[in-house]
Amino acid sequence: MSLQKILAIGKSNPDKGLKDSHKKEDITIRFARRVSRPLVDLVEPYSFITPNRLTWFGFFIYLIGAVILVLAQDNIFLLFCTGFCIWLDSIIDVMDGELARKKGMASKRGRWLDDVLGEFKGFPFWLALGLNISNGNGQFTLQIWGYQMMGNTWFVIFILYGLLAFLALSSLRSTVIFNEPQNISFGHVYIVWIFLTLNLLELLLVLFTLGVILGTIYTLFEKTFLPQDEA
Repeated sequence: MSLQKILAIGKSNPDKGLKDSHKKEDITIRFARRVSRPLVDLVEPYSFITPNRLTWFGFFIYLIGAVILVLAQDNIFLLFCTGFCIWLDSIIDVMDGELARKKGMASKRGRWLDDVLGEFKGFPFWLALGLNISNGNGQFTLQIWGYQMMGNTWFVIFILYGLLAFLALSSLRSTVIFNEPQNISFGHVYIVWIFLTLNLLELLLVLFTLGVILGTIYTLFEKTFLPQDEA
């Protein structure tokens, strides 16, 4: 049996049908759905609020968070606001799909738009994080247990994005570490928010990159050595 199936957590969302039944939704996604449902009921009567417009609205909220992160420096309140924008976008990301199903407006175009903007969101966030933590020479300093480590911000982000792109291509269904191969998924939202509020931005970048490396190694192992289900 695939290691992915052994370690899979959560349960499928019956509203999405059999096509997405392999995607497990953990407690963070189910919580987002619980928050989003009354909001969907609130906006459903308004014809000018469409699922695609909600998708774009969430994307702009995310961009606002990235801009705040660039300006925040070490301001804890602004870093908290960045995390809030990312969390709010995750709620809106659930709302657009719920609204599309409720209004009977689900379409391939809407799903494509949601996927494309979802994948692109990570770029402004990690760029903003790099601008926040890097000095004039593009370096960052990480201090752990009295030891200082220097790193090149843009090199680390380059590695991060290269491996994320690899995961997106190689994970035909999904991976254990990344429920879907995207930059910040629902489960990561709360972790990122905590790291932002505690101003541990350098550590966030390093740990997330290590997570991507481990995810890549696991994916290579699974796709190479573990038995695969026939499509």
